[in-house]
Amino acid sequence: MEPSATSSSDIDGRISSLLSALSAKSKEIQDHVAETTRRAGVLRSLHEQLAPEVEGLRTLLASKQSALQKLAERKQSLNRKEAEVSAASARLQAERELLEKQHQFVAACLQDVAGNGGDVVKLNVGGTPFTTTLSTLTSDPDSMLG
Repeated sequence: MEPSATSSSDIDGRISSLLSALSAKSKEIQDHVAETTRRAGVLRSLHEQLAPEVEGLRTLLASKQSALQKLAERKQSLNRKEAEVSAASARLQAERELLEKQHQFVAACLQDVAGNGGDVVKLNVGGTPFTTTLSTLTSDPDSMLG
């Protein structure tokens, strides 16, 4: 009978030991749950504090993106206008050169007429012949010929 009594007390010891270990584990789990709950509360509090700032940053970002888009559109518009101005400038330069050639031609004609001592000037303007006098051509002091 003694072997079964020892076995029973052995089992009781083991049960007691297991209950003690289970109690320690339970305490450890409770402590862990309490710490996790505390951390969750801290995170919730931080989230509540940062949410308005995050929303403000999102709004600011959207505003900046909109401003960048407008700047890009303005840059494209300015580039187009710059190209138009450049083309107009090239056209004006070509016209200026043409006018300069015409002025030189008229001046040469006037010198030729003045050198010949005659007052009659014959002009060919765009294929159309004109006859006038030197005094008529130089009568306006504000003109290029005056």
